[in-house]
Amino acid sequence: MRARGLVVLCAGLLLAACQTPPPPVYHVEQGRTYDKPKAAVWRDLLAFLERQRIAVAAADFERGAIAAERHHFEEQGWADCQRARVVDNSSNNRRPTRAWALDRDLALEVALAEVAGATRVTLEASFTEQQVNPYSNLPFTQRCRSKGVLEGALLDAL
Repeated sequence: MRARGLVVLCAGLLLAACQTPPPPVYHVEQGRTYDKPKAAVWRDLLAFLERQRIAVAAADFERGAIAAERHHFEEQGWADCQRARVVDNSSNNRRPTRAWALDRDLALEVALAEVAGATRVTLEASFTEQQVNPYSNLPFTQRCRSKGVLEGALLDAL
């Protein structure tokens, strides 16, 4: 009886050890209100983007909208990009492995709105990573999860 209980316990521990841990949870702040005029927040926002080498693709002060992007940036702790699992389909042995990372891209949307003498800033950052299947050498795009680092730094800079 004790041996059976020990076998069940070992099997349970082995199954628990083989499971993938759940993905980490990140707090991503997506907006704040500032007691500053819209023009001052706009100026500070553009200065932050320039310091981070994030290019402004489109900007409309009247609407309070900025679309910005950064391509081919190195890991800066901004996003959690999981390497995709790929399988070798060219042989009878379907060996799984992880894709190789090539580079990362950022697309950033920022909106400013005047609210009762203050300025409300909301933003959304989208990260992607270009990865390559090492078996076929074909590239593909993998979406990444924001860690909230860029958003927090941007909102703190204003």
